[in-house]
Amino acid sequence: MGSSLFISYSHADQAWMQVLQKHLRGTLMDRCRVWTDEDIPAGSTWEDVLMGQLKQASAGLVLASPEYLVSPWCRRELKALLAALKSGRVVSVQWVQLQPCGWNWSELAELQAVQEPATTALEDIPAGPARDAAVLQVCRRITEAMLQITQGEDRELAMVRELLARHPEGVDYRPRATLKRGDFSIVCRGLDEGGDEVVIKVLTNTPLHRLRELFLQVSQARQTVWHPAVVKVDKVFEVGTDFEARIVIISELAARSTLADLMDADVDRPPAERTLQPEVVGKILQSLAEALAALHKLPEIHSRAVGPEGYSHLMGPLLPGNVYYDRRTGLPQISLVGVTNFLWHFFDADTFQRIVHPKSGTYLAPEKLSQRQVDHRADQYFLGMLAVELLELERLFVTRPGAAPPSPQELLARVQQSPARWTRHEQLRLLVCTLLQPDPDDRFESMDAVVAQWAALEEPHRALAKYAFRRWIEPVGRADLGLEFSGRFYRHFFEADDGVRAIFERAAQQRHPGAMADALAMDVAHLRKLVDSLKAVLNYRVGNAPSSIDSLMPVHDHRGILESHFQAFTDAFVATLREAWAAEAQSATAIEPAEAEAIVRSWQALFAPVIVEMKRRLQP
Repeated sequence: MGSSLFISYSHADQAWMQVLQKHLRGTLMDRCRVWTDEDIPAGSTWEDVLMGQLKQASAGLVLASPEYLVSPWCRRELKALLAALKSGRVVSVQWVQLQPCGWNWSELAELQAVQEPATTALEDIPAGPARDAAVLQVCRRITEAMLQITQGEDRELAMVRELLARHPEGVDYRPRATLKRGDFSIVCRGLDEGGDEVVIKVLTNTPLHRLRELFLQVSQARQTVWHPAVVKVDKVFEVGTDFEARIVIISELAARSTLADLMDADVDRPPAERTLQPEVVGKILQSLAEALAALHKLPEIHSRAVGPEGYSHLMGPLLPGNVYYDRRTGLPQISLVGVTNFLWHFFDADTFQRIVHPKSGTYLAPEKLSQRQVDHRADQYFLGMLAVELLELERLFVTRPGAAPPSPQELLARVQQSPARWTRHEQLRLLVCTLLQPDPDDRFESMDAVVAQWAALEEPHRALAKYAFRRWIEPVGRADLGLEFSGRFYRHFFEADDGVRAIFERAAQQRHPGAMADALAMDVAHLRKLVDSLKAVLNYRVGNAPSSIDSLMPVHDHRGILESHFQAFTDAFVATLREAWAAEAQSATAIEPAEAEAIVRSWQALFAPVIVEMKRRLQP
């Protein structure tokens, strides 16, 4: 029973109120609550309780009389009911004329009268069977109207409304629609007093009996965490006592889409085209890491439920479907007051999987599986899992019935051996691998360190260009291959522009006067300079001083370098790279054409600002 009928009356008409109340409670028993100020508990702040019931009522009934119309308090209730009707907060407001009064000069003129005609007062009818029949007729019409309301109303929604009406912090919120009915809670969308949308979560009767006190403390503490990636909690309070107590959490309305929706977008497109770009994933994970770092800084909570060691604030599992995502801003949001995540702290791996979340294989951090003490570093593991899911667009958190979830070692090996394009970003790959280390001691020291790592990630195009440098230009420990790449490059460069050949021949004459000048016979030192110059391009950033290209300027100054020479340099470099790819076209490790073109675009993006700066600084 959640719907309620609020009776507004003057205490001078209490006898009439009790007659009507008795009839209505008999006809509406177990289907609608008939409420008057006589139901205010002893010791309560009567005004707060009364106004709270008025705000949460499904309908109102006004008992009109001269005494009612001259009472300032009664007129306040009447105006509040009329406003609630106009705003949709109550479905209907009816009124009964007890004694002849000037109702048509009051707000009652805008409302529906129960008796017909409206000008007839109950006291106009002589006491006896005729009046009793009129009273029963009035109550029948009110009952029929209330049954229409209760039949069309969500019972869970009505229950939430009744709970809110019983607490002074809940009376300003009104549930409008049920969003989710879970094993542990009912989640509704509602409105606050100002008309803004909110989310109202009510914990139902769950295994939280013993832990409810701790959950309330945890939720109230987490209410203080303010970060754009955290769903803001407005209020956390408890209604009722003992086993009938319910915890109510009121928070802002988060984005309607989730990271799972982002992963499922364009599902029919080829995998290479669906890959989320590392910069998108990086922005998401950096925001979440910042939010988790703020959570970890909350002081421990000491409670009978956890013993002397205290409760440390951890987030626990991060499923894509539980992380909200605003596509417009690219901002993720997590709720810090989830029941499932809270229970994850206390149940062993097997119990949690059987009772709380049967398909949650990857919910279980390695330290949980090995029965090791779990601390804040477990959140790093879940952050790493989420990163892999987003980068590979695969639901690693969801396992098929009967299938074993991937082990931490398997996931780590998967990242290290993955052919996916995102793994070309060496810095990103190493970061994810560190987060996924089975041993917490091998992860980062704190979430603050993780935040710093995400913030320091290079742009994807720079990382891809560095991948190409390490694979085809100068692999680690193979300087000879760097010289080989330089030799091929200069052959393309000289063939592209005769002016370039002349510039190099003059420079060779200056270095070795009288020697036979052959621009194609480059000495080792000059070949080495090309590789070093490419490193400078890789690390150049506009506006940084000293610049990585400072060392390139003196040897190019006053050489007569033209704009066409810069273009020839870029074209020769791309042609040399294409030769390297073509040489391994039939091998198992050959890259796809789409990735090759992405690498070309990455280098062109890096060359562009360097060329602009060199043209600005070089003398003709």
